[in-house]
Amino acid sequence: MPYQYVREPLTAEESDRLSNACETPTERLVFWTLLDTGLRVGELCALTSKTSSGSSASSGSRQGRAVRQEDEGPRGADVQS
Repeated sequence: MPYQYVREPLTAEESDRLSNACETPTERLVFWTLLDTGLRVGELCALTSKTSSGSSASSGSRQGRAVRQEDEGPRGADVQS
């Protein structure tokens, strides 16, 4: 059987390190949106106000890939507009 790469979820430390590497609030917002929703980059880029009006995505719901601890606050709360 050929080798198949298995993706492991990011740990909380890894996701925080990546978030801290973001240089702008917009980068941080995009990072957490991708991580928390499980969207692919192309799916996020294709979103418009018509496609993101609160209805469920046509591709179905996916779980975020980050591992979170229960006592942590919401991600991106420190992002300023």
